[in-house]
Amino acid sequence: MTDAHGGAIVANLYSMSPALYAREFDPADPLRAMAGRSLFLLSSLNNPEWMIETAKFYKCDAIIGFEYPYPVETPFAKAAKDAGFPYMNTTVLADNDKIRADIDRFLKKR
Repeated sequence: MTDAHGGAIVANLYSMSPALYAREFDPADPLRAMAGRSLFLLSSLNNPEWMIETAKFYKCDAIIGFEYPYPVETPFAKAAKDAGFPYMNTTVLADNDKIRADIDRFLKKR
C-alpha cells in the first residue's frame, strides 16, 4: 500500500471502540458490563455516522467499506459522499488478487 500509493490503512471499524467502553463497573455484576459493550457494538459500529467520525479522526483520504451488494446507494456510501470521502465497497472480506486490483483501481483515482 505504501509503496504503490504513498499511504496506509490507518483505521478499521473497531479503531475507536476502546475509548467508548465503560471504564468502571460493579465487579459483582460483570454481565451488565458485557451487555453494555454488546449494545454499543450493535448500535454504534453499524451506522454511517460512526464511520465518518472515525475517518475524520484518523484524517483519512478515502473509505473502503464492506457491504453486501445492494441495488441502490447504501447509507454508508451516501454518508461518505455527503461528507466528501471517496467510498469503495468491497463485497467480500478476503485478501486476493481481485480485491487488491479493485482497491488499486480505486486508489489510483484519488
